[in-house]
Amino acid sequence: GCVMATVIRGDDNFDSADVGKVLQVVKASSTTTSSYGGTSFVDTNLSGSITPTYTSSKILVLVSQNVSIASDTASHREVQVKLLRDTTQLLIKMNEHQTNNSARSWATFAADISYLDSPSTTSATTYKTQMKLNGTSANIYAQRDGWESTITLVEIAG
Repeated sequence: GCVMATVIRGDDNFDSADVGKVLQVVKASSTTTSSYGGTSFVDTNLSGSITPTYTSSKILVLVSQNVSIASDTASHREVQVKLLRDTTQLLIKMNEHQTNNSARSWATFAADISYLDSPSTTSATTYKTQMKLNGTSANIYAQRDGWESTITLVEIAG
């Protein structure tokens, strides 16, 4: 026969034994180049949407954001990549890079982000990244020359 299990959570509420199971996975990617020369956050053209099954679900957000910096001087550059849920800032990741000559040079890297979110909704929810240079201006690119960036959203029963 079929046995239905129930567990008690740490907050003395009851849950089904499905807690912790992966309910759905959504993967999105972008190869569309986004470029910027300033020091304010701008969209990278990378986003993904998921509709959680339960308000108690957690969303594991996994990002590999391709970023390139073009510089005409030898200098230290700090790039910030921001993760947002709709318009709510969740995380800012700092990446530091050194360009080493006075001719046009490129620093390219993947800003990898993992974040466990509790959106507390069953409505469609969009996660996206933004980027900026911190304190100095140069040309910054996401998905330069069509290099792929990805965002994976994993719903985990909570």
